[in-house]
Amino acid sequence: MKSSLSHLVAGLFCAASLAFAAPSAHAEKIRIGTEASYAPFIYIDASGEIGGLEIDLMNALCARMQAECEFVAVDWDGLIPGLQARRYDAIAAVVSITEERKRVMTFSDPLYSNVLVFVGPKGQDTETTAAGLKGKRVGALRASTASHYLEDNLGSAAAVKL
Repeated sequence: MKSSLSHLVAGLFCAASLAFAAPSAHAEKIRIGTEASYAPFIYIDASGEIGGLEIDLMNALCARMQAECEFVAVDWDGLIPGLQARRYDAIAAVVSITEERKRVMTFSDPLYSNVLVFVGPKGQDTETTAAGLKGKRVGALRASTASHYLEDNLGSAAAVKL
């Protein structure tokens, strides 16, 4: 799989201990960690509940397994450490599948492809190279593929703010 800025694959990932395809013989409670700020995939609705495409998918999987789902809202950079610490059984989140992440968890098949882009003030024409971003501030979500790209490729030229 390509792992470049313009070809990042996003997907839903789950703990290896869950077998979502097989129905359960009895009801269970499955705790699912999620970061709910990426509408329409995952978000907090007007009533304060977690909703979105991935939540609907996880609810359908839990219904098929005859299991109860409990969603746990977590900050983005705490998702993977929380799974490793067994604070929840699985994660439902939009993430890029990377070799580093595949070493610590099992992924489902990708749900869609996502492309990272640079965004700036209207009318500002900035070249998105180390030379073009020299001395500029560039932001990204901490512990994301975008933050890793910026730190690895532009950190010496731009001020990376996470």
